[in-house]
Amino acid sequence: MAFLTLRGGFLLAGSALLWWGCPRKIARRPSSASLSTAEAVIQGLQASAPAFSAVRLRYQAVYEADTRQNFQLRVHAIGDSLLWASAGLMGLEGARLLVRNDSAFALNRFAREYYYGPLDSLRRLFPTVSLGDLLALLTASWPSGFSAFSWSWDAATHTLSTRSPYPLEAVVSVDAPLRLMAWRFSTPQGQVTLTYGWQPEGSPPRLDQITLEWPDDRRLRLFLKELAFNPADLAFPFSVPEGYTHKPLSAFFR
Repeated sequence: MAFLTLRGGFLLAGSALLWWGCPRKIARRPSSASLSTAEAVIQGLQASAPAFSAVRLRYQAVYEADTRQNFQLRVHAIGDSLLWASAGLMGLEGARLLVRNDSAFALNRFAREYYYGPLDSLRRLFPTVSLGDLLALLTASWPSGFSAFSWSWDAATHTLSTRSPYPLEAVVSVDAPLRLMAWRFSTPQGQVTLTYGWQPEGSPPRLDQITLEWPDDRRLRLFLKELAFNPADLAFPFSVPEGYTHKPLSAFFR
């Protein structure tokens, strides 16, 4: 169901505080000759990505497991204080999430349940990955929280890798502009892969598709329909209908 798929996406990347800096100009990436260290590659990825203080994302999603499910996913975020996400099917919303800098709220419309709790409860579940990092993954940007990890760079395979706090690899395109092509997360159950598809036409190339693959053969494909940085008309609607059962926030992510 759409709700379960949205919840799985948040489980993969985690939840905590939003982060974003002010907009800046896109800088030129370092020349390939200078990409000899992990630090240089990460700096190049950060320089190549657009910076923004707000974003609006809209995806057409396909979830493939025992059955195939199509749904729509929308994400709105602003500053370092608000994130809103909604997943729906055929015009009917299944799940909604609102995150503030101190708390979060969620609705499961299929089960008529309402979830609320402080962000500390999510930090206990996901101590090393922030919500800002999740948004970076959704926009093919370098997650700032990942810069604290100890990375190594393999120039032959164009791969950044770390084993702390968990085995993680990033595949990088060194063609101008420098950009992320894939992430590989190693888990006790197997490898989770996130792959970016880019439209080659135009300059710079445009993010077109995100694919998540789990070791149990589940797949989530997100076809990007809208990516707007610093839009002027963001909305964050959230209200709890009468008759909904209240549950702790941690139950939304189980």
